Amino acid sequence: MRVSAILTGLAIFAAGAAYAEPHEFIACNFREHKGTADLDKWVASIQSVLDSTQDGYRAVVLTPQYDGGDATPDFYWMGVWPDAQKMGLGLANWFEKGTGDKAMVALAAFADCKPGPLWWGRQVYQQK
Repeated sequence: MRVSAILTGLAIFAAGAAYAEPHEFIACNFREHKGTADLDKWVASIQSVLDSTQDGYRAVVLTPQYDGGDATPDFYWMGVWPDAQKMGLGLANWFEKGTGDKAMVALAAFADCKPGPLWWGRQVYQQK
């Protein structure tokens, strides 16, 4: 019975994942005396790492436009893969090549970041 439930859950996951893109959100606050110039420098430095470890990955830096108080992070890193398979392969490459660890240590030098949940997103409308 348990194996059947697991297989059913995996089938539902796979069916949903086929039409959705995995999104990662990482909430970050700048360390003292650090800011967007440090973030921009880091982004420029990891582009070759992303190019060599990811396939189809896109990243967006989100910054708040209205202050939500102390709970609002200074920025979010939002990474998006085109599908679950590319996410899995990309994450394996990121950590197996060791370059991901170095990139995260460099990030920690100027920002305190907390990974958030993994989201599945699918486009439901695009204005023509």
